[in-house]
Amino acid sequence: HAAALDFNEFYLGASYGIASATVYVGDSYKYTEFGAGTTVADMFDASVAFGIVSPDTGSSVNQTTFGLSKDFDNISANLTVGTFDTLDTEFAIGVNASF
Repeated sequence: HAAALDFNEFYLGASYGIASATVYVGDSYKYTEFGAGTTVADMFDASVAFGIVSPDTGSSVNQTTFGLSKDFDNISANLTVGTFDTLDTEFAIGVNASF
């Protein structure tokens, strides 16, 4: 009797230069994301990503995410805006500190 795999999420990603691709597989979905990010004018980091959420049941949903971040010594501030083809928009603002 073989034991069944029991996990919340597994992911595999690769990147080259400014481009990246990642596939996340969960118990009831798969999320595939393609992205790019770079430093702009030595001032801040910018990124863009396009993802497809494919649930085991129901329709797939597309997501586009734009991000900006800026480092200040030991503190990093970031803003992320995500839009979905369902016309929903999410905003996330974060601050990270390292000591």
